[in-house]
Amino acid sequence: MTSPDGRGFWIATGLLTLAAMVYSGGHFFGGAWRQFRHHNANMDTLIALGTGAAWSYSMLVALFPNSVPSLAQHAYFEAAVTIIALINLGSALESRARGKASTAIQRLLGLRPKTARLVAGDQERDVPIETLRIGDSIRVRPGEKIPVDGDIV
Repeated sequence: MTSPDGRGFWIATGLLTLAAMVYSGGHFFGGAWRQFRHHNANMDTLIALGTGAAWSYSMLVALFPNSVPSLAQHAYFEAAVTIIALINLGSALESRARGKASTAIQRLLGLRPKTARLVAGDQERDVPIETLRIGDSIRVRPGEKIPVDGDIV
């Protein structure tokens, strides 16, 4: 990284990395700033500090290579962008899974019967399940869905 030819390349890489970080990870930096103002920290703080430190150190090495020992002159631009990309991918996968789970729960709730056959003495009548109370007896015929939890008698 110390050659004069490569210096311009690394500075350009740093600026492109900064643009990618702002575009795809700006919400992490905004969240970290909000948490900082409230004297708090969260995942956004960790991501912003880690990626910001990697980018800052890499730009320091690109701009002032003589200020860093030659064996420590490494650029970590790709690490900063990769961290943001992986966190965003994880968030997208989580949102997708959450949406699928929500849809599955809604479909499962839709399978629940709306009425139950209430047994009162010798008579049976269909009533909404919301009207059932503890101690009520219901009849479930073969093949029917069981509308509520209870004890079998």
